[in-house]
Amino acid sequence: MKFCIILATLIGLTLATRIKPNDFCNGEFYRNTIAKCAEEHDATQDDIEDYIYLRWAASQKAKCFRACVFEGCKAFNSDGSFVANAPQTTGFLTSRQDPSLWIYGEEEARKCMAIKLEQNNLCEKTEAFMRCFPAKSPVPLSLIGAYCDNLIEENNLCKK
Repeated sequence: MKFCIILATLIGLTLATRIKPNDFCNGEFYRNTIAKCAEEHDATQDDIEDYIYLRWAASQKAKCFRACVFEGCKAFNSDGSFVANAPQTTGFLTSRQDPSLWIYGEEEARKCMAIKLEQNNLCEKTEAFMRCFPAKSPVPLSLIGAYCDNLIEENNLCKK
């Protein structure tokens, strides 16, 4: 009986301490964050589409637009390092259309974080991360599902 109680306690603690993604950064919140950052950094529609489809940034302002979105989604600690749940959040964001993609987004993000992206500039660090994780993935990844999730009005990126 003691063994069962100890086992149940350990299982409960393991589940309680599992790192959760920043799942608030999805749908309307995500679109609003992208729109706010696009305005702040003068990002074009092409810059937004490149970000959502995980293509390389076309300019320095596009890199900083991406860093702004990462900051809005709480991807960085105050010292500029990635938060502990960045791999889980990446898995969450890349799997909104197909839940089977979660593991690829999470694992590739974890590998890229292990490389220790050394850039001190958040714009460059964000771009290095965004170039790394889709390139390492064995399947195509994008952020379109997170962007289009819970969409009320149709837009040019999301087809109902």
